[in-house]
Amino acid sequence: MNNEITILAKKVSFIKHPGGQGEVELTFSDPNQHGVPNGGHTLAAIFQVADSDERPDPWNAHVRLHIYEGIDPELIPSMAEGFKPIVTGR
Repeated sequence: MNNEITILAKKVSFIKHPGGQGEVELTFSDPNQHGVPNGGHTLAAIFQVADSDERPDPWNAHVRLHIYEGIDPELIPSMAEGFKPIVTGR
């Protein structure tokens, strides 16, 4: 059941660092509209391995991550079922 993780946030900002790396900052303000509507099984699997004493070292988890900001609250139930909205802009 592990596929990808979708995150809904009030605001998303990206800070670019030298060498092509960067840092993403997510702002959450409403637990009814922000968080993980889809991908809970994947997130739980990552946490389970991360907390395991038998975790391989080095350990890398690779998963597709979708982050949305400003999504219409009426779309959240559909997103929880795997629907991906068409997003314009950035």
